Amino acid sequence: MNESVVRLRPVVSWPRQVTPGQRYLITVDVEQDETADDWPYDQEEYPIGCVLDGRPALDVQSVGDTTIVVHRFGGTYGPAKFVAQAQEELTGQCLLSLTLVTAGGVPFRTLELPVRGTADESETQQDSFVDMAASVAELRLRPVSDRGDRLVGRHAELELMTAFARWPILDAVPPDWTAPVLAFIGAPGSGKTALLTEFARRIGRLKVPYAYFDCAQTTAQTTGEVLSALAYELSRDGGLIFPRLATGLLAISQPPPSDDPARAREQFIELVRVGKRPASPSVLMDVTNPAFRRTYVYVPDLVLRGLSVFPRSRAAVFRRGVQWWGQNQESDSGAVDSLIELCRRAHHSSDHGLVTRPLLAAFLADLRDTFRSGRLAKAGWNCVVMIDNVDTSIGRHVLEELIDARQESVRRSGGPDPLTVLVASSGALEVHKETVVTAKELLRTNTFRQAATRMIPVSLPDLTKKDVAAMEGLPISSILHGFTNGHAASVVTIMRSEVTGLKAPWPLVEEPSIEGKLLHPFIRDLPEPMVNELVTCAAARNRGEVLRFAEHGWGLRETASALPSYLWTPIGWSDSATLHPMLRRLLLRRLAARSPEHPLNWQQVHSWLQEDCARRDDVPGELYHTLALGHMDAVVPRLAELFDEIAHSDWVGILDSVTAAPIQQDQPLLGLDSMAVSREPGVDAAVRQLVWALWQANDRLAARPTYLYDVVDRGFSTLVRCSTKADVEPLIERWRAQRSE
Repeated sequence: MNESVVRLRPVVSWPRQVTPGQRYLITVDVEQDETADDWPYDQEEYPIGCVLDGRPALDVQSVGDTTIVVHRFGGTYGPAKFVAQAQEELTGQCLLSLTLVTAGGVPFRTLELPVRGTADESETQQDSFVDMAASVAELRLRPVSDRGDRLVGRHAELELMTAFARWPILDAVPPDWTAPVLAFIGAPGSGKTALLTEFARRIGRLKVPYAYFDCAQTTAQTTGEVLSALAYELSRDGGLIFPRLATGLLAISQPPPSDDPARAREQFIELVRVGKRPASPSVLMDVTNPAFRRTYVYVPDLVLRGLSVFPRSRAAVFRRGVQWWGQNQESDSGAVDSLIELCRRAHHSSDHGLVTRPLLAAFLADLRDTFRSGRLAKAGWNCVVMIDNVDTSIGRHVLEELIDARQESVRRSGGPDPLTVLVASSGALEVHKETVVTAKELLRTNTFRQAATRMIPVSLPDLTKKDVAAMEGLPISSILHGFTNGHAASVVTIMRSEVTGLKAPWPLVEEPSIEGKLLHPFIRDLPEPMVNELVTCAAARNRGEVLRFAEHGWGLRETASALPSYLWTPIGWSDSATLHPMLRRLLLRRLAARSPEHPLNWQQVHSWLQEDCARRDDVPGELYHTLALGHMDAVVPRLAELFDEIAHSDWVGILDSVTAAPIQQDQPLLGLDSMAVSREPGVDAAVRQLVWALWQANDRLAARPTYLYDVVDRGFSTLVRCSTKADVEPLIERWRAQRSE
């Protein structure tokens, strides 16, 4: 997701030297390094939280609100203020730790402020508004759409997401039914993140609660950490509170419970009373500790927000959380025992599920409670959770536990929960090829409303030629679509390269910086040795050929089986899957650039693949690699011989598959003059014309001279007249298709 960046300079006034027992005022403010031109919010203000910790040498208390409000036009409404008191035993050097936190609860800058203890009050020094110019922090605001790029070609996907977000509220479903997860699957750079961003923008305007989490940009290691982030995002715009979850998170933030049951209960009695009176600082001290924030970065603000929402009814709100952990017992004893056990498991158990499962149950119970009445119950929308890059290790784990928890919640509560889960994945998420559908298919058949499955995988196809033409500033849309196959990231990369008057993509890939950007989405997570071996694999037509080549002993055995599923089209590990066309074109250029001395150069690899196809009687494959080697004279007679031996529809298919062979960069080709001398009305001459013209026309890197289509037109015309078969319709249809391009 794209992010707007505001550069901030912290401005802090704090005592450099302190005397034990004395109290000192500390102020924290920020200055904008420059005014943000593209402010991403409708509101003109953005709050920044301050957490100041001086333990164990300094006791720090806040004075009023510790939030700094940044205005879009620069400046704030005043600093956050704290009072620090030095401990009696303070001597020597110590540190104040200042953490700045986004409105989403994410720490984005931590500063260490040195303080020295002294017994002489005359030496006490207060630095007034020290400008920490070297500590400019980048505040990354909540992801918003990149307004410079139009999202095209995704109307069906957005319509499907909307249908999921509004359902099952508008439709009757069985009481034991759980809404499946909608999983968008596509190659890296296919626009999955852009799709989630655009949907977030649309439902955000409607005030629908939503949360976005990118598993590829997080240090979270457990479901609980991710859950705290999702809950905070859902609560940030008001309307959703999580008293049950917040109570559980408060419990696991406490120190390990004592082995003495009485002392442990005494420790947690204060916790369950948090709803009965203003929260005790001792209860919240550990949860606001920067060390704890590094793991559960959203928890402190989630808890504090829960305590500040509806202050007059705070007791009632948090009472629901405590009662839930006590299984609705009239006394607090049940809650105390449950929370002690939860805390003990969080500190000592190696099974994270023992902690995350009850936290997920609390999360879902809070959602049901909030949607039971009020504005959200009448709005006609579920709340929406969007998880990007879910095919990472943490993403798969979170998704599995969330699905299990939702099914258990349905069994316990009876009826679906008010939650829509949308995920995006480059990998296959262990789904079968035949279960992957398109958004258009789902909308047309309307089968998703009866789906009794955990997840519906939806493929995110490449952009069509019409989609590419609809993008701004692309007068070369036809050439560009042919080169990129509609790969969204590649189209945008070329669009941003500000190329004008382009007749062919060749100059683009000749520029190393542009070629690197085009390759980056596909190979960014691959080690360099695997990338080099992937170059060799590009010669193969499909994954099956790659595996056979690896088994022959070319040193690719491990690479062939370890290549990520997202590199193949369709995504998965089918032997018939091919490398993404855009990726393969770029890799073939590198293969062609290998020297004749390289053991796996163009000639060596294609020669072995040609012989392998011949051994297996794979005629199209044999002729494909023969043509890739430049031996057109060996291909034409074989195709001419087959012309009247097989059905014309099959022959046209072989012709198209053979002429899709790649052309080596420096490979000499026969010119137009050599084709002009072969005008006799025979099958051999016509086949020769077709192979020569279609082979060059299929080269997506080079320009396509218009005369190629004249040669193709003449070749098919000749074949129609020379055919000995009654059915020439397949030839005519192929002829018409070529004319329409």
